[in-house]
Amino acid sequence: MRTSFIMAFSASTCLAIACNGDDSAATTTATTTATTGATSTGSASSSSSTSTTAASESSGSAGESEGSTGETTGETTGGPGEDRLDLPELELIDDGHFATSLVCGECHSNEASATAMRDEKDREIAPDNLWQGSMMANSARDPFWWAMVAAETATFPAAKDAIEGECMHCHTPMAVVDGAFHDEDTPTLDWLFEGDDRASFGLDGVACTACHQIQPDNLGTPESFSGHYIIEPVAEIYGPHADPFTGPMMMHTSFTPTQGTQLLDSAHCGTCHSLITDALTPEGTPSGHSLNEQSPYLEWRASAYTTEGVPGPDAASCQDCHVPKTSVDGVPITTRIARRPPGGDFGQIDPRDPFGRHVMVGGNAIMPL
Repeated sequence: MRTSFIMAFSASTCLAIACNGDDSAATTTATTTATTGATSTGSASSSSSTSTTAASESSGSAGESEGSTGETTGETTGGPGEDRLDLPELELIDDGHFATSLVCGECHSNEASATAMRDEKDREIAPDNLWQGSMMANSARDPFWWAMVAAETATFPAAKDAIEGECMHCHTPMAVVDGAFHDEDTPTLDWLFEGDDRASFGLDGVACTACHQIQPDNLGTPESFSGHYIIEPVAEIYGPHADPFTGPMMMHTSFTPTQGTQLLDSAHCGTCHSLITDALTPEGTPSGHSLNEQSPYLEWRASAYTTEGVPGPDAASCQDCHVPKTSVDGVPITTRIARRPPGGDFGQIDPRDPFGRHVMVGGNAIMPL
């Protein structure tokens, strides 16, 4: 089992403010929606969750303040809060709908005797190795994200389930979609502590079988924003290459590798990186207004870098920068994309391109390292 660790990363933090014609402001949230049956909706890029420390401190200070006036609500005690930073270790699970990254890492990690997933200077660039240190991998374990959810739910306790549910759509997408597959449409952070498969899926963050199962339907449209991407229970893993060698993945997992060029489109990223929320009033009721809480995809689409419409000379997709197809020296990568689980290369797999380095770095200076 991979040891769980905490990194102060966050794919996004949801603390949107909606003004109501005066100087008052309200934290916002969006009501989560999930489909049932064959099609389910996935993540809503950021929102927030509950940070152990933040939840405890906010609860404690509230209790002290109320106690000093003799007015208490009964909802806070001022005592220590529940420890929610002690998150469980990740388990190796493949249930046919999703698999934790430990499963994928058996073939998509570097190994000394394998030439696969190396650049022109033999540097290790396997997806599993690079992804582990990314914001995506730690989206469900980031204490800053938990703190932001705690702040929002403390402000609007009546909307707690809706806030947690929306945030989980993008920070714990496999758990949310797994719940929708089983007709459980209201995800809460309690799911991550239940010790079952769904909890492991959630704690794995934005992992392999979340992104690589997104269907091309509705991508780039408003219907796909706020985490309304589509994942169907068809057990197909999408990648950019035509005619993939299917044997190893089908033998070692429940999935079939399938060409899906949507993985190269910015609209694929835009499902979570376009978050449109419904604003709440200071009283915690819907204000009737919405706002673009986070809009990196929409901003990119309106910029000189867009690859949609009529691309200009500076056109570059999200993946071109955040999952680069070149080495750190700028050399295009051509390499075998998987290795044998015991070690060594699959003889049937030839070097291929494109191959993206799953570093997913960004310029977010807010995240403490």
